[in-house]
Amino acid sequence: MLVSYLAMQRIIHSPFGRVMIAISENEERARAVGYNTFWFKMGAFAISAFFGAIAGGLLVGYQGFIDPQNSFFFLVTGFALVAAIIGGLKTLAGPLFGYLFLEWVEEFLAREGSGGGLQPFLEQNLPDGVLDATISGGLTVSKALDSFMTGHGEFYAGIIFVLFVLFVPIGLLGTLRLRLGTESVSKHVSRKIERRLSGDETSEE
Repeated sequence: MLVSYLAMQRIIHSPFGRVMIAISENEERARAVGYNTFWFKMGAFAISAFFGAIAGGLLVGYQGFIDPQNSFFFLVTGFALVAAIIGGLKTLAGPLFGYLFLEWVEEFLAREGSGGGLQPFLEQNLPDGVLDATISGGLTVSKALDSFMTGHGEFYAGIIFVLFVLFVPIGLLGTLRLRLGTESVSKHVSRKIERRLSGDETSEE
C-alpha cells in the first residue's frame, strides 16, 4: 500500500499529473491551452483501474477468499465515496483518514468493540439510579441506551457524513490545509521537522 501511495504521489507531481489537476480545476481552459483532455481522462481512468486492481488483489490476499456479493455490493462504493468526502476530496491521504475516522466512529458506538465503546463506558460509569430511571412508558435509561446505540453505528456515521457535507465540505485534510495555510500537510510537517533539527544543530554548536 505504501508503494502504491508513493507511486501515486509521483504521478501527481509529474507533468501528466499536473495536466490532470488542470483538467480537474478547469477542463475548458486546459483544452484551450492545447491539451487533449479526452486522452488524459482516459489515462486517469486506466491508472485508477490499475490501483483498484491492486487493492482488490490485496483484499483477496487478506481475506483468503472472494465473494462477489460483498465485493460488488453498491454500499462498498458508497462507503469509499463517503470516506473520500470526509477525509478530503482531491487528496491522496484523505480517503485513508476518512476511512479510519468512520471505522473509529463505528467502533466507538459499537456494543462490544475491541476499543471499548461509548455504551459500555456509560453503563460502567453511570450510577445504577440513573440507568434504572424511567424516561417514559416504562423505558429506562439502560434500555434506551441499548435501543438507540446497539447496531446503529452506520446510522450515526451517515449523520456525521451529512454534517461534514454541510459544514466541512473540504474534508478533514482540506480543513487542516486551510488552517495551516499550506498546500500539503506533509510538506508543513517536514518543514517543522527540518526547523527542529536545524535548531538542535545550532544549539549544539
